[in-house]
Amino acid sequence: MNYLKYWKLERSPFQLSGTSSTSFFDQGTVEEAIARIHFLIQSHRRLGTVVGESGVGKSRILREFCSSAAYASKLPSDCRVYYISSAGWSVNRFYRWVSNTIGERTDGCDLYQSAMDSISGGVALHGNLVLVVDDCEQATLDLLKALQNLSGCASRLTLLLALSFATKDSPPQPISRDFQLGQAETASKRAVLAGLANQSQLRIELPAWGLGQTADYFSMMLESAGGRSSIFEAQAITRIHELAEGLVKPMNQIADLSLVAAAARKFSRVPSELIDQICEELGLVSGSGDFNSSQNERFGTARFAVGTKF
Repeated sequence: MNYLKYWKLERSPFQLSGTSSTSFFDQGTVEEAIARIHFLIQSHRRLGTVVGESGVGKSRILREFCSSAAYASKLPSDCRVYYISSAGWSVNRFYRWVSNTIGERTDGCDLYQSAMDSISGGVALHGNLVLVVDDCEQATLDLLKALQNLSGCASRLTLLLALSFATKDSPPQPISRDFQLGQAETASKRAVLAGLANQSQLRIELPAWGLGQTADYFSMMLESAGGRSSIFEAQAITRIHELAEGLVKPMNQIADLSLVAAAARKFSRVPSELIDQICEELGLVSGSGDFNSSQNERFGTARFAVGTKF
């Protein structure tokens, strides 16, 4: 059964890849984070950081900020914004990207010098450059060191880095399982990430959502997909919020699975009992009904946060 047709939805409300800006949820803590990003750029700060637990929505916010014409219209006219996900990137790949994207392609030249020349040329042409670098905890050590140096040597360049750890004084997150590093390199990466956090001139914290923000999110996403805002029972939304601990990425995936299961059972609404049943069947909660962190990657997100929660 096509669950979208069953619920009279035009698209999946909670599978956000490739969705339009009209479905971007920009309320509550998201709205505040975007306002702070604007302030960072307009005040010409050299280095800012967006920090929060993995799954809280950093990447979605940064991609939307960089691609939305509405947000671009609020920036100075002499400003150009560029976005990259740095997961697995080496410093040479970064330098090539800078040279090819911001400046003119310079094959055969020294990569570092080519990148610096491109940044200087971009500043001369546009006035101010903003590099938004996502997934920094999954970048290579050499790239992190290059970003650290770049933040202090290039004028009229703003770096905005996404970091997945909880407090300024706590250590960075463990490295993703996809990037197996030796202990020495892992320790070095943690030190550089901590250094970037300490050098940050504006720290933009993304906390886990409160229940009210989650309820508003469900209402908006369902309506933007052409459906009824009441498809989920209030207690079902509460239970999803509790299981995901206010993190939007696991909330999206639990909600999407729930829509499929409720349609297969021909329910008129998604009940709270179904949420627990689905998560238990998939091993996403323990027998006591608590979130099973060992199965978290089945949500597509790793819970790396340490120290105090936001």
